[in-house]
Amino acid sequence: MAIAPKASEYMTYRKTMLIQVMIALGCACIMVGVILAALWYVLAEPRSMPALQDDQGPIASPYEDALQQLDDGAWWSASPSDQDQQDQVTKALVLIREAVALENQGDLSGAVDLCRKALALYPDMVHVHERLGGLYLRLGRYQDAMESLKIAMEGAVDQRSLLNDLSVVYLHLGNPQSALETCRTLLRLDPTYALAAFNAGIAAARLGNRDEARAYYEQFIRLEPAHARASRELARIAVAEGQLDLALSHLIQAIQQEPDWHVPYLEAARLAALLGREPEALKYLSEAEPMVGPAAVYQLYQQPEFREIRRSEAGKKFEGLIATEARRALSEREEEPPAYRVEELVPREQP
Repeated sequence: MAIAPKASEYMTYRKTMLIQVMIALGCACIMVGVILAALWYVLAEPRSMPALQDDQGPIASPYEDALQQLDDGAWWSASPSDQDQQDQVTKALVLIREAVALENQGDLSGAVDLCRKALALYPDMVHVHERLGGLYLRLGRYQDAMESLKIAMEGAVDQRSLLNDLSVVYLHLGNPQSALETCRTLLRLDPTYALAAFNAGIAAARLGNRDEARAYYEQFIRLEPAHARASRELARIAVAEGQLDLALSHLIQAIQQEPDWHVPYLEAARLAALLGREPEALKYLSEAEPMVGPAAVYQLYQQPEFREIRRSEAGKKFEGLIATEARRALSEREEEPPAYRVEELVPREQP
C-alpha cells in the first residue's frame, strides 16, 4: 500500500520544479538576445554611417630660400647704428647661414640653437624671429613658436605669413576660435592668401560651423584649384551631414586634383562600398595599392564595409590577388609607404 507524500515534501518538489523552469526560461531569453544581437551586427553594421578621418591639420606658410635674403635689409627691423653693431650683425649672419644649412640637413634643433645665438648677438633681425617661429612649429614647440612669431610681427612689414603661422599655432594648441579670428584678419588684409582660407576652414569645422567651413574651403579651391586638401575636407563635411554621394564626388575631385595622394583613394573605396558600388570600390583600392602597398589595402579590405563585396565573385578574386601580393611583399621584405593605418581612414562613430 503506497504512502502519500507529506504536504511539506510536495511543496518542496513544486518549488524545485519552478526554479528549474525559471532557469530554463532565463537561459532561453539570453540565447534569443545573443541571436538578435548577432543578426543586428550582420545586417546593420555594413550600413553604419562613417566619419572620415580627422582633418589632416592646418598648413603653415612656405619659407623662401633664406640664403638669398641674408643681405637684405628686411632681415632686421633696425639698422646697425655703429661699427660694433655692424660687427655683431656680421657674426649673426654667419650663424644664420650655418642654421639654414642645418635646417636643410634636417637638424631642426641645431638650427634653433644657432638662430638663438644669432639673436643674442643682434635681437632686431625680424626674419630670424620668423624663421625661429617656423622651426619651433615644425618641432611641435607651439608656445615657443607663438612667442617668436609675435616678436617678428612687431617689426615685420609684411605680416601675412606670420599671421598664417600664428593661426596654425592656435590650432595645434586647441584654440580654433583664436585661429579663426587670426585667419579672418589675414583675409581682410589679403583676400587672395589661400592658406588662410584653408586654415579658416579647419578652424570653423572644429568649432562645428560647417557652413562657414564649407565657404572657406570653396574659397581656397577657387584660389588653389590644383590642391586636393580642401576637396577632401568638403567630403568630411558631407559625410557628417549624411550625404555620402556628395562626399564621394568630393573625394573623386581630390583624386583628380592630386593623383599621387593616397588618402582620397582609400576613403573613396570605403564610401563606394557603403553605397554598394562594388566596381568603384575595387577600382579605388587597386589604384591605391601602388601607393600604400598590398598589405595596407588587404587590411582595409577586411573592414565591415567590404563584407558584401568580399562575398561576390569579383570580390573573392580581388581578395585572393591582394592577399598573394601582400604575402609576396612580406616574404621579400619589401618596404611599403608608412603613411597609412586603417583606423585613420573611416573610423567607427563613437557611441
